[in-house]
Amino acid sequence: MDARRHLLALGGIVLSALPARAQTPYDTVFDQLKSLAARREAVAPIHGLVLHRDVLQLRFESGTAYLLTPVSGRTIGIALVGVGSMSFVPPLTVEQYNLKRVLGDTVLTEPITAAVLLFTDSTQAELARSLTFAAPSGVSNADPDPNGPVHDALDYLSDGGTHTVDANFFAPILDRTTTEFFSAFIQRAHGESVMMEFDPDEAEEVILYRRGHLMNQRVETVCQFPRATDLDHGVSITTKHAAPLVADAYDIDATIDHNYHFKAAVDARVIARRDRQRWIRFRLYSELDVDSVKTSAGAPLTYYRHAHASPLWVRFDKPIGPGDTPNVRVVYHGDVIGFGSAVVGQATPGDRADPRQLGLHQGDRNVVSAVRRGARLGQVDLPHAQGSQVCHHRPPDCGRHRRQRRHHALGE
Repeated sequence: MDARRHLLALGGIVLSALPARAQTPYDTVFDQLKSLAARREAVAPIHGLVLHRDVLQLRFESGTAYLLTPVSGRTIGIALVGVGSMSFVPPLTVEQYNLKRVLGDTVLTEPITAAVLLFTDSTQAELARSLTFAAPSGVSNADPDPNGPVHDALDYLSDGGTHTVDANFFAPILDRTTTEFFSAFIQRAHGESVMMEFDPDEAEEVILYRRGHLMNQRVETVCQFPRATDLDHGVSITTKHAAPLVADAYDIDATIDHNYHFKAAVDARVIARRDRQRWIRFRLYSELDVDSVKTSAGAPLTYYRHAHASPLWVRFDKPIGPGDTPNVRVVYHGDVIGFGSAVVGQATPGDRADPRQLGLHQGDRNVVSAVRRGARLGQVDLPHAQGSQVCHHRPPDCGRHRRQRRHHALGE
């Protein structure tokens, strides 16, 4: 899981009925998140604060707590700076080994100087029992600046370049709902900083990250394991239904014309497992352009995609909940026939492949491969959805191009 799952979320241009450069509801909330900062009028002194989340314990003997600026009308973050300590003890031997391999010890029990909590759960209400936030009576230059750790925390969960955010964190913010999502960016007194995340939409809910050390690696998963209560009761991850929404069936109608242009329409039926969902994240290959997103009745739906990023966020006209099975129709087109699609290994990296020379359409298998690559849409891959159907159309002379290439190769 070294590659962040949530940064595969869909990206792209904007909104069904608005100008391409219009500020969308997604933009508004994203901008608020990226501008997250400490509120200097909402400060609380810390004296012996303790917070538990699964196997993580944070303790601050002294310091200052700051509410962070609201996002979508509510508080989703609190910064803690001061004299503190952390305890993180993986319950599985294999995860303890990996923690030692990466960070030097089987457990993390050490002093910390700051922690930034980002959440969609009850953390604010829990801390309100111990902390009283108010405007400070005076400003001390000795107080450390909390905004540095706040920005570092955001870098774990969001990417300003692609306007992507951890979907399991951002969807409840967009929907204004409460989930169990919790993350703690921890600034260790010695050694590199880490982030602990509790994600209820993962089968293994507890994750410890550090910043990536490889090229183009934003974060690295140090260890990941199920929540403590599930381990105590022997709950198998195969029996969990963590995803708030699943794709039940797809109908894909795709066409490759005489000029090898690709276009497709996907009718997807989804099943909701959580109440009050309105913003849904799908996945779409970055080479593709979205033409429209509509309901099964043909009504346009608001959607967001940033500059050919993978995630496609779709907003339903009303919230959906358990038992609801809405249909979404997505029409799109793009260049999926070339290097990196069904002809990997037949072209030099960086070159655009000529399908006529490479004989892409040498049979239904390669065409369906290209179709399915282009039609990969949803939180699960299209080919894996139950009840999926693929209908592809191709030029009648595609076989002729294949045969000509084959005869030439054989010297005929």
